[in-house]
Amino acid sequence: MEGAVNNSCVASETEDESIFAGVIFHNVQDTYIPGKDIRCCYSIKPSVSTTANDWIGLYKVGWQSPKEYLCYEYSPVLESISLTASLSIQNYVVFRGSKLPSEECEFYQFCYVTSSGEIRGASYPFQISFTKPGELEICSEEGDESLLIVNNRTTLLEDSLAKTYNANAELKASKEKIEADCLNLQDMILKLEAKKADVDSRNEKQKKMLEKAMSEKTHFEESYKETLELFNTSQTALKLANEKTAEVQEQLANERIQHVRTSSEQQKFEEEKCRFMEVIAHKDGIIQGFLGTIEENSGKTAALESEIQKLKFEKATLQENFDNLVVEKAKSDDSLKKSEQAYDALEKSQAENFEQVYKLQAENSKMKEESAVVRERLEEMSDWFSNQQASMEQKHLNECCDLENKIETITSQLDGAKQELALGKEKLDEAISVLDKERKASREIVEGYEGSILKMQEQLNQERAFNKSLSSASDSQVAELQEQLNAQLQKNSSALKQTEDQSQEIKRLEEIVKLNKAEIERMQNEIEEREQQLDSIEKQEKESLQSTASNSGNTEKNAALEGSYFALKTAHEQLRKQYLQAKEDMKNLWRQKGDLKRQLETVQSELPDSYLRLQMANLKKQIEDLRIRLNMGAEAYKSKFKECQKYEKQLKKVQKDSNNPSNPESPSSTVEFEMRNLQQSLENEKTTSAALKKSLENYKRDAHEVKEELSKVQ
Repeated sequence: MEGAVNNSCVASETEDESIFAGVIFHNVQDTYIPGKDIRCCYSIKPSVSTTANDWIGLYKVGWQSPKEYLCYEYSPVLESISLTASLSIQNYVVFRGSKLPSEECEFYQFCYVTSSGEIRGASYPFQISFTKPGELEICSEEGDESLLIVNNRTTLLEDSLAKTYNANAELKASKEKIEADCLNLQDMILKLEAKKADVDSRNEKQKKMLEKAMSEKTHFEESYKETLELFNTSQTALKLANEKTAEVQEQLANERIQHVRTSSEQQKFEEEKCRFMEVIAHKDGIIQGFLGTIEENSGKTAALESEIQKLKFEKATLQENFDNLVVEKAKSDDSLKKSEQAYDALEKSQAENFEQVYKLQAENSKMKEESAVVRERLEEMSDWFSNQQASMEQKHLNECCDLENKIETITSQLDGAKQELALGKEKLDEAISVLDKERKASREIVEGYEGSILKMQEQLNQERAFNKSLSSASDSQVAELQEQLNAQLQKNSSALKQTEDQSQEIKRLEEIVKLNKAEIERMQNEIEEREQQLDSIEKQEKESLQSTASNSGNTEKNAALEGSYFALKTAHEQLRKQYLQAKEDMKNLWRQKGDLKRQLETVQSELPDSYLRLQMANLKKQIEDLRIRLNMGAEAYKSKFKECQKYEKQLKKVQKDSNNPSNPESPSSTVEFEMRNLQQSLENEKTTSAALKKSLENYKRDAHEVKEELSKVQ
């Protein structure tokens, strides 16, 4: 039986659609400018029989009677064109701008009305306004997010343009400042590197000079030690020579005493010998004086050597004379010969010793001079090197301290960044775990919510069965059925309370998980389910309106109401298409948001920490604003769904009143009253859907601006 009822409903629906869809309007714009003519194009199907008295009327959306037109134009009859039954007639009329209404906030539509007052077609809704639909924007009042304000898009664009200009100027200024800082830092780095290279080269040179000076110092020390050894050896040799000369002098004195004691014959010889000995002693004294002067002043060695050579020459001449005398005297005294020979040997050895002493003294004086010069040079080099080393060490210490401070600050910043990253990772892991738990809880709640919705649908089906039984029952059973209906309504109210509690729980979860994209996708799935419920509610509205229209007695009013319902249905379908388009735009926005998030990650990897934090703060503010607006759209859609539930209750009440004969009011009056309510509700739906569409356009624009800012940042 239910299948038969459904088939009859479908058949009646298709029949009504074929009756009211005989005329199709084309190229209907969303808005028309006031004061200008409007060209209304339409096509008439062959199933519609036209007359010269058919006309096109301009109505407000939600009209109830064909007489509520604002202006009309008669449809011209094309008699000269002969068409087959399979082709439709193309026609148009022109509405003068002077006759058109001037209310900007109303929605209008064209309707084709026959001469008998029947509706054969209705157009999509449109507005007559200077403002295009896309020029209105919805924004929230500062401090009160529940209050929505509709502004002109041009003013909002000017404000946003000024804000973007200011933000762009600030970004450019910050960018220039950062670039200048980077250039300064690069210059400082280059200067420090140049200084470092210069210092390194100086250090290398000083190291080489130090090594060279140290090697020279070691060489001079070795040579100084050798000269000291030679000087010591020469002093020992000089002492030995002095001792030998003293011994020789003693021997000479003894021999002189012996010679004095000799015979008188030798007195002359002794006198001469004494004279020679005095000369020799005098020369020896002179030699000793020269030796003393040599020891006191090493610079007179050359003169002393020349005098010594002269003395040696004189001594040699004296020695020759003495040798001659000795030869003459050899015959007289052999002992004298021996003494003379010994004396000659001693003289030779003394001369050799003197020569060695002179040589050693000369070498010693030269070595002293060289050692003094070397000492002076070493002292100068050591003083200069110590000064240079102290200054370089001070510079190195200062530069090392600065570098160590910079390194410590950089390492501290790196450690802080690493700690922040570790904390962020830990918080992210905790948030992911909490999100998984909340997802599980929300899934359980959603499953319970779906179960409650199924129960509600079953209860609604039971209510429909009750309504059908009420329409077919007798007057005696109405009271009992009414009591059952009240009990069922109480059950429904309790179920609705449970669903409201569950919906509140879902709201709480949505507020907790609103920062996650997966939860937003879940909300979109819920919106799709609610759309299906809206479709079912619309079908129920159609069935209820058809049943009320079939049960009413006044055929003319029923036809007008059916035409009004058809016009409302076309307007509702158009608004529903706009809503689906807005939903698709919202999905595109979420895709753009994902792209922006990926671009943001790339920017994070390229930018420095300070600049990255500033950009991240600005982007987070913009994303938070977008998220708040999306939540506002979701709340508006929820309120729309609740209003649809109210309309469903009103339709049930209409069905009950139309099937209840004890109601003193006429069915047509109640239907008209309910149609007015439905008209208001549909107008509210239109405004909410327009608000959703405009808010989605606003979101798209904001997302595009954020994307452009990210591209500029890159």
